[in-house]
Amino acid sequence: MKKASPAVKAAVKLLVGFGVAALVASQVKLDDELTLRRADGTTEAVRGRDLHLEGEVFLDPTFDAGGAVVGGAWSAPAEEASVVRDGGTYAVTRRGADGKPETRTGSAIGWRGTARLRVRADGGDAERTWPLQSREVSVATREDGEGPVRVALDAKHGLLASGRRLFDRPDLVVAA
Repeated sequence: MKKASPAVKAAVKLLVGFGVAALVASQVKLDDELTLRRADGTTEAVRGRDLHLEGEVFLDPTFDAGGAVVGGAWSAPAEEASVVRDGGTYAVTRRGADGKPETRTGSAIGWRGTARLRVRADGGDAERTWPLQSREVSVATREDGEGPVRVALDAKHGLLASGRRLFDRPDLVVAA
């Protein structure tokens, strides 16, 4: 490459740059994605826009006959909570009244609330809603890491939602 002309070097750099950009672009999702788990154990990924998770995660939950969480020993907002499983123990962390983190532990967790997503249907958009936890169909959870593992709802905000959230906070854009 040392003997190549400047034009050849520039062309190679340009090709490598386009290759890297194409690889990154192929991994970026524009739409939001929600994974649903059905009673038979199968899962389905639903893609759309304007994903909203509203609800709570409970430690040592109690359930109704339909498998929905009705309460528990302690709760935290689903979008803000940090849930970690270490063996058979769950630790849930939330922001306390004084702004400092509060953590409690228990032997089980449960999710109560809904997930809303605007999906394309019949030539238009329709808002759909699913329970965070029930026996029939609910939002799936995922575990990331190795002992202890982070537990979260299997919902991902796409690039469009991330950009919209960023520009809703101009102070963060200026700071960046």
